[in-house]
Order: sequence, then structure tokens, then C-alpha cells
Amino acid sequence: MATHRKKVKLDGDEFCPQPVRDGNGCRTVMSLLDISARCVGEYVPFEMVERHFQPRIPEPVQKRIVYWSFPRSIDQVAIYSTLANDNSGRCIPFQHGLKLLEKDCVKDVLQIGFNLTGSVVDNVNYSRSTNLEMINVFGNQSVITQRVSMSFDRCTITSVTCSCSTMDMLWCAHVVALAVYRIRHPDKIELRLPISETLLDMNREQLQKFALHLIAEYHIDVLPTAQKLADELLGSNETTINTTNGAPDPTAGAAVGDDHDWFLDVNQVESRVKSFLSRGIYYRSNQELLSMFSKIEELQKAADSNGPRMLTIITEQLLVDSRLKQWMTQQMPMAQKCRQIWDRLSKLWVGVTLNPTAPAESIQKWKFMLTEWSLRDYCPKEFDEYRVLPRTTDNTDSEDDDNSFLYERNRLNRIRDDRSGVALSPSRSIFDSAIEACSLDWDDTFLQSIINGDSTSSLNSKFKRPKRKHDDGSLDEKCNDNWIGHPLNPVDTIFDILIEASITVKSYNENSETCCCRSLRDCPMNTYLCSHTSKDIKHVRAPNSDNESYLALGYEFALLVLSLQRWMPRNSNAQELMKKQEEALISQLKNIDIDSILKTVLRNHVRMLLNDDFPSLLSSYIDRNCVAMHSFAHYLFNSLIDVDQELAFQVGFRSVRLPLDMRRDGNWADQEVEWFIASHIENSQYELAGTMLQASQSLPDKLLGVLQAVINHMQSVKYLFKLAKDAMALALCPLGARSVDLQNKKDEDMLNCSFKVGLQVCRLTLHQASNTKRTDMVRWLVACAVDVGIEALRTLMELWRSLFTPSEATSVLVLTILSTSTLNQLQLCRLREVDLVSYARRLALECAREEPQSCCLNALKICQKDLNDFNEAFEIVVANFNVIPLIELFAVARFFDSCEVYRAYRVALLAMRRVNLAHNQETHYIVSDVYWACSLAHSIGKPELTKMIQFVIKGVHCAPVLADILRRCATPAPSVCIVGGNGQKLISYKNEPLNLLLEAAINCYINTTHERLAHISPRQYSDFISFLCKARDTFLLAENGELQFQQHLIRLKSLYKGKKKLMALVMSQFGEFLKF
Repeated sequence: MATHRKKVKLDGDEFCPQPVRDGNGCRTVMSLLDISARCVGEYVPFEMVERHFQPRIPEPVQKRIVYWSFPRSIDQVAIYSTLANDNSGRCIPFQHGLKLLEKDCVKDVLQIGFNLTGSVVDNVNYSRSTNLEMINVFGNQSVITQRVSMSFDRCTITSVTCSCSTMDMLWCAHVVALAVYRIRHPDKIELRLPISETLLDMNREQLQKFALHLIAEYHIDVLPTAQKLADELLGSNETTINTTNGAPDPTAGAAVGDDHDWFLDVNQVESRVKSFLSRGIYYRSNQELLSMFSKIEELQKAADSNGPRMLTIITEQLLVDSRLKQWMTQQMPMAQKCRQIWDRLSKLWVGVTLNPTAPAESIQKWKFMLTEWSLRDYCPKEFDEYRVLPRTTDNTDSEDDDNSFLYERNRLNRIRDDRSGVALSPSRSIFDSAIEACSLDWDDTFLQSIINGDSTSSLNSKFKRPKRKHDDGSLDEKCNDNWIGHPLNPVDTIFDILIEASITVKSYNENSETCCCRSLRDCPMNTYLCSHTSKDIKHVRAPNSDNESYLALGYEFALLVLSLQRWMPRNSNAQELMKKQEEALISQLKNIDIDSILKTVLRNHVRMLLNDDFPSLLSSYIDRNCVAMHSFAHYLFNSLIDVDQELAFQVGFRSVRLPLDMRRDGNWADQEVEWFIASHIENSQYELAGTMLQASQSLPDKLLGVLQAVINHMQSVKYLFKLAKDAMALALCPLGARSVDLQNKKDEDMLNCSFKVGLQVCRLTLHQASNTKRTDMVRWLVACAVDVGIEALRTLMELWRSLFTPSEATSVLVLTILSTSTLNQLQLCRLREVDLVSYARRLALECAREEPQSCCLNALKICQKDLNDFNEAFEIVVANFNVIPLIELFAVARFFDSCEVYRAYRVALLAMRRVNLAHNQETHYIVSDVYWACSLAHSIGKPELTKMIQFVIKGVHCAPVLADILRRCATPAPSVCIVGGNGQKLISYKNEPLNLLLEAAINCYINTTHERLAHISPRQYSDFISFLCKARDTFLLAENGELQFQQHLIRLKSLYKGKKKLMALVMSQFGEFLKF
């Protein structure tokens, strides 16, 4: 492949040999020989020169051609010895090579024809070095001489070798030192003709001596080769060496048609990419490959054919990555790091194929190669086809994402699409854009008009052509030409070109001897040696314009593309790409200082956007599938607020909406595109609303507008809640309240705004049972209402059905209102306080009627100080006992125990009617409440205990629990027990109601025994024996208990005689009961 390079100026190179000077030091004109030899050495193959000079080229001419054939600038040397954007901190060969040169480490330089050799002294030890000559050893460092050789042709270095054998794609420091030495000190080097020319001057005897001495000097290495060549020369005339004219000469010039590319170690490039792929997706590996891409861009700017060559090698290695097959077969999206690499690769190929100076055969070769790659089974697509909904894209709490409005909307639409069989359109290959670029006709009239600067009106018509809006709100043309989000990112390219034209480079340190760069952008050493320069952006007048500067044009162009209506892409990767490009462009705009000229551009542009006839994202109507502009609007608002406050708020009010709000039939489910970046959109909307809220402080009319916009357009509960808390913080610390006297002052307007946003939060989350932040939201809203005042609290009580559940209303709202701290903070008069408390009690009763299962206990507590309300709350409990949870019902009974025992007994009796304990529920949480209820009935009297035990027998089937109740009831009740045992009569097990309870306990023990034996294992034998011991103790409480227990054991022995080991244990433990 031929190399196509920019023409080098003959008299403008910084490191060109100086013109000849006379004895007085004056500059003299170069000789015609040098001028012609310089041109020939740069552009003409040496073989072509030999054809014109027969039989031999004159020695002076030959020496001058060889002299001028070596490169004259170190720019390319720097490119091949510096890795672009390398921040690893490792030693850069170019820098190290310059230091070696400055320390006079280059020795024994000799140029023989088109070959340059020399020695470089270095104290760095290279582990892979071979053929090293140790010339000195001092301390712990070894000073080593490295042998360097390089070939060159037509001002390019075509091959390099060094004894250090550094395994890297970059040239080593020794090669750099020798090459730069030749460029800077060409006249200090001994120059010889090609070795073939020297051999022509020798006779037969001299040639024989030359060959024998050469063999003797290196007989170990070259003797076998010498014998082989001799055999071929003296052998058959049909051998290749005898049939070929001439002989190879490594010091001679190139033949016609030979490539003269700069030397690139393709093996090292290939191994480096393989190493990256083998390590997986790690940050450092990813950075290394991106640095290689930057090196390709650098080569492309230098018009070096090694750029496409290096890109081809990398592409071939990436296409055989095993992960491509894994992602496609498993229908998984590509990892983000890999997607970044492939997108960069695609852009590079487009840049290569768009080269207007590339020959047609190269373009066709690239097109064929790209087409072949795109047809491979596992070739990546331009965008991933797999629909994976990302949960979070920024620093948000994942637990809130399920409650995101847009997330839920996307989930419903995805279900709808899956059921209806909606499929994504086939995606383009990652190389399709590059393939299309191969067909670009550079002779096209319109394209030539753009290149020649005659297309200003055409471009303006492309961007600024108004589109007529129909009566139904639709536009003539759809906004489907997305400049932002395009895989090639043309917006960034155009913007960079216009801004770079406005950059002036200042130098504040003239001592730049070691820096070869012409400008800051072209510095091959990146930022290492260019600290003497700085950049400044100024207005530079653009030619053929009405006094417009490149900076103003670039700024207006960025504003224009950011504000155009554009479709939300259907693909998740495409949406992510659009988001990143938009953020990057806005970030660049933020770095530009807005002066008076740009302020005028900004104001004029925004006024144009607010015109409904222009299809911008600020139009009064936009399609529901258009991209939201919150991020860009945020930038516009911040830029305009100090310039034109009214215009800034117009932008904010118009842009805080979501495009999905622009529906006509109120149906949210008609969204056509799934918004994969929903979290980012909602976060941007929140940031815009928050900025507007802060700017509207002390501006009541604007604050009202912001509040209406927020309530109408913000649907994300998470961000609404954050916004409400932000407004509260602003209200408690208003503008200007920095002095001690004003620190306790509140911004009442902002406080009311915070309260109203909080109302919206509770409305939206009322039926979201899965929202884990709901409790915090309710408590915050009630606290905010307390800060606002009594009217806010009355509002909450009046609208409680649309804001709270009955449980929240009683447990949070009413209890907070009736708390002492709240009443003290409100500082109401006695009449208003009584009215507020009465209203709160009525609300508690209303909630108890509507949801007795969760509100009755709180209603009783709230109404305790008012007899009528308290009685009404009690009747609600009695009327709804069957729906109140059992544990709640016992809690109500315990509450009455402290004030009204008989009401406590009545509620406990109602609760006992619903108790149902199985035989194996001895540790059930309700057991303690059963014990308490029986104890309560026992303390009141025998009739109450009798009635309670009836329900206990009916509902409790757990033998140990019944036995415990039996023993508890056999002891004196707490209220009638006489201290000292003065004759208080105890209830006997023979009398009611304990005899009934005893009988029930014995029957439960018998039934439970059979239940346990039905599924018993040997590991449970010891527990079973303990259970029988407890049963025996209960049996013995009855008159004929011993007989009953004996019969029970006999029945067990008969029924379960197959369980011999268990029965043996039973007989050994209870054998005395079986003796007659």
C-alpha cells in the first residue's frame, strides 16, 4: 500500500540543515545540486535515478541524494515513539531518547547508503537484550551500549532494529536518539556510498580478500550461509541466484513500486490487542486500546498509511473475540466498555474511508474488506437489538426505581409489545456507515460548494427552515433526523472545528528547545513538555460572513442542534449514546464564557425557539416520542437568569414538561418508544425544577408558576419528594437571612410551595403499597403542615381521603395534631384549640368506621378524654370485632384493662371467640393473650371465668396450653387472694368450670399423642417421653386419672407395637402404671 503524505515545505522545517554560509557567516543560496537532490531524495525511488545514469551515478550526485533521503523533521519520530493519551506515568521512549541525545550518548554513527547505524550508551538494563557490550560498571548500575540500525527511503524510516530488543509497538529510546541525531547533526556523520558501489571499485583479488575477511570475522554466524551461497553459485545454472540479475544490497535505495511506509511492528500491535482481549474488560486494558485508537487518529492527521494498516490489524483481532459469540447467542447486550471500543472503531473506519486523497483502489479494497466483516455471523451491530431495561443510570436509590413513573410506563408498554408481537427493525452493522462512506462522490456539486465555502444559505435552510403546523398540532415533517446521537457524532466534529478556529495559543516560556510541536493540539508529547503554552478563546472573524465570528457560529450551531425536535431512538444503546453526546456538548458550552456578543446570540436564539412555527423542543406542542430537553433547558435557564429573567422563566415553564404530557386523549399507554434512560430524564427534570425554584425565591408570581409546572408535569414521586424537601430547606433559610436577627425568619411563600408539592407526593403514592418511602413521605408532609400552620392541618384533615389511608390518618396525622409539642407550636387560643382537637377526634372515628381493623385502637386512645367519642369508638370495636385482627383485638382489650375492666373482659371474650390454636401451636404468639384473657376473667368472678373457659375449650386444641390454663385457674385470683392463706376457698378440679377444662385437656393429650406418633422419628423419641410425662401429670389431676392414663398406655402398646424401641422406652418410664 502506497503512503500518501502531505508535501513538506523545502524551507520551513525547523530541523532542516542550515543553508551554506560564507566565511563571514552570511547565508548563501543552496546549490542546484542540493536543491535537485533534495527533491529527488524525497519523491523519487533510487532505482529510477539509476536508470537515468548509466553505467553509474556520479559519486557527488549519489552522496547528495543519499544525504537528503533521510527524514528532516522529528515529528514522525515522535509519533512512532509516543503513545497517544498515555497517562500511565511510564517512561516515554521519545523523551528518554531526547535525554540520551542531550547527554551525548550517541556514538560511532555511520551512514552507508540508505542505512544508518550507531551505538547508544544507556544505563537502563533491558532483560531481553542480546549481543550487549559491557563498557563500564559502577555502583549497582550497568552502562550498556546498544547497537542500532535503521533503513530509510524517500524521507521515511522503513525499518529499525536495536540490540535492546524491547518488546513494544513503539520505537525504543535508542532508535529515537540515533534518528534525532541524524536529523539535527547530519554533517557530523560519516557518509558512505551503498556497499554495492564500493564493491564495484574492487578487483578480483580485493573481492576475495573482502569475502574471506568478512567470513573470518563472523565465521560462527555466517560460515554456513557462506558455504550455501557458494554451492548455489558454483552449482547448476538453473538456480535462482544464477538466473537473477544483480544481488541484494541492504544499503541501496528502493526499487520502483516498493512501499516506503514508516516502520510499524505489526506483530507487536497484534499481540498487544490479543493481550487486551485475554485480560477481559478492565479499565487499564480498555484505556490502552483507546490509546491505540488515538494513535491511529494521529497517524491519520499525518496522512500516514500506517493508520489504516494498524486499524485493520485491531479490527481483525476484535472480530474473533469469543465474547461476541457469547453475547449474540445468549441475546445479551454488549458490555459498555466493549460498546465504547466498537463505536470508536466505527468512527475511525468512517474517517479512513472519507479521506479525499486516498486512491480509488484503496477505497475499493477497504469497501470489500468492510463488507466481508459486516457479513460475519458475530459482527456487532450499530446498536444492540436486545431490549434490556436498565434499572439505574445515575446515583439513585435502586429501591425507588420501581416507583418511577417512566419506569412503570415502560414496563407496561413492554408487556403490551410482547403480547402483540412487536419486533425491532433489523439493526445495521457496525461497519455500514463506513461502507456507505466509500461511495461518497467528492466531485458532487453540492459537496464542492460546501468545501469552497459557498453553501451558507443551503446550510441555513437545512436548519432554520420553518415547518408549518397543522390545526391538529402535527408538523409537515417528522423530527427523525437526529444529529445528536448519531454514531459518528457530526455535531461534536463541527463544533470542535469552529471552536478550534477561535483558539489562540499563548507562549509564556520561550525556552522550548525540547518541544518540537507547532501548536498545542499537534504536540506529539501530549502535555509532558508543553507547559510553556496556554489556550485562549477569542472571537475570530469568519470570512464571507456578516461580521460573525467562528466562536459565535459554533455557539449558535450548538444551541440550534440541541434545541431541534428529535425522535427518541428505539434502542437502549442509541438512547444512551444520545444522552452522552448531549451531556458532552452542554459541558463544552458551559466552558465558554458568555460575553456580550454571545449573550445577544443566546437571547435571539431563545426568542426564535419560543415561536410555535419553529419545530423546536420549546414549541407549545411536541410529539410524545420526542426527546426531553431538560438538560439543555437547565443550561439555558442558568445562562439567561442574570441576563433576561423573564426570558429565562419562559424557557423554564415551557421545558419542565415531559413530552409524554403532550397527549390528546389522556391515554398514557399509547407511548410508541420505550424510554430506557427514564431515570436520567426524571433526574434532569428535577434539577431544572430545583434551579427554577431557587431562582423564584422572593418572586411570588414566578414561584406560583414554578409550583403549577411542577404539579402538572412532574410524575416521579422520588424527585417530587426531593423537590419538596429542597423547597422546605429554602423556606427555612431564605435569601438574605444570614444575620442573627433574620435566621429564624421563614419564607412563607416557599413554605406553602413545599407543602403543596408534598400534597402531590402523597396523592401519587396513596395506592402504591410497594413504596418503601411512603411512611417517610407522610410523616414529612404532616410535619411540614405543622410548620405552615393550622390552615394546612385543616387542609390535610379535609382532604385526608385523597392523601392518606385511614391508618396513616389516625396514627400519624391525628396523633401529631393532638401531641403537646404541636399544640404548643401552633399557639392557638383556647376556642380554636378545642375546635381543632374535636375535628381530629371526629376524623379518628371516621377512620375507625372505614377501616376498623387498623384504626380502632388509635381511635380509642385519641377519644379517651371525651366520653361520648370514647363510647362511640368502643361500639365500633364491638360491631366490627370479626374483621379486626386478633392481635389488635387483644391489644384493645388490654387497653381497656387499665381503665374499664368489664369492657376489657367483653372485648377479650369477643377475641376468644375467634381463637383457634392447633395441637402443635404451643409457642404461638397469641398464647400469651389467651393466658391474659383467662386471668382477667378469673379475677372478675366465677361466672365470667366459666363463660371464658367455654370459648377456650372450643378454640384451643393444644394440650399443654389447656393444662397451663387449668393450673392458673386453680390458684387464687389476684383480686381475691388473701395474703397468708386465711381460708380463701380455691376452685376444685372436680367442680365447674375446671372439670370441663380438665376433661378437655386430657382429651387433647390423647389426640395429640396419636398425632405425634403418626409421624415420629427416632430422633423425637426423647421429646415424646417428656410429652407423656406432662400428660401423666395432667391425667393424675382427675379422680380416675391413674386409670385413664393406664388405659391410654395399654392402647398405645396395642396400636403401635411395631415401634418396639419406642414402646420399650415407654414401658421403662411408665411401667408401674401397667402393674395390676
